[in-house]
Amino acid sequence: MDHRLFFAAGQVKEMYKKYKIVKKVKESSLVFSLYLEPVDGAATEPFLPGQHLMFKFNIPGSDIPLFRYYSFSEIYDPKYYRVSIKKEGVVSSYIFDHLQVGEILDAKGPQGSFALEVEKEHPVALFAGGIGITPLLSMAKAVAITNPKRRVALFYGVNDREQHSFKSEVSTLRAYPNIEIHTFYNNVHPEDVVGADYDYHGFIDLSLLHGDFKDPLSGYYICGPAPMMHFVESSLLEKGVSSENIHMESFASLIAPEETEDEVAASDSAEAKGIKIY
Repeated sequence: MDHRLFFAAGQVKEMYKKYKIVKKVKESSLVFSLYLEPVDGAATEPFLPGQHLMFKFNIPGSDIPLFRYYSFSEIYDPKYYRVSIKKEGVVSSYIFDHLQVGEILDAKGPQGSFALEVEKEHPVALFAGGIGITPLLSMAKAVAITNPKRRVALFYGVNDREQHSFKSEVSTLRAYPNIEIHTFYNNVHPEDVVGADYDYHGFIDLSLLHGDFKDPLSGYYICGPAPMMHFVESSLLEKGVSSENIHMESFASLIAPEETEDEVAASDSAEAKGIKIY
């Protein structure tokens, strides 16, 4: 896998704050969401759709703090944040298996340069692979609710029905006339219904981009596994899309022996580099 570093940009809140887990929701077989409220009772800091929080964990068995970056998967709400996580490695498994409602987490942010300026008028295409849906769902919802004249096309590829996170939330977006949804299943089960559970069998198909995207100022946001991102990026470039209009959430893994490739081996140096994962 081609790993690349994500360097956070823009306004970064330097101090860690404490957040209470007020709700924990399973979104699919491997993805879960945490709803977090500030312990101090203050309003949450505003964020741009696509941004994330940086968390610091002290996990039994680790001699150093472990840092993870998790994206907002909901539009801004002053009462709480929602971040969504895929269970894959040491930290995400610890959160999934051990952290419960009422426990306190340390996090700072919002931060991140992978962000959508919702108020713009030019069409935007969002390409999500697996857990990469998290920041793009926030983007699609924000446009649907606050900028109904802006065209949005969301392309969402998942392995199968068991890993189809946020199925009902994404489906709800179909009711907005400015939003179009294209869902792709890599593996289709006999009980899956085309048009209800998924739209297409196979990989993301960019030929479905409609005429609105001939606008040279259209924006393209890509988030997901590295092979998927590279495929979509190269396909867009072949279509004549300017690289300046293509935005990718890049991430990397500094791998500790006990961790998977999709989790960061945490240290103060890793935190300083702003490495982003999903």
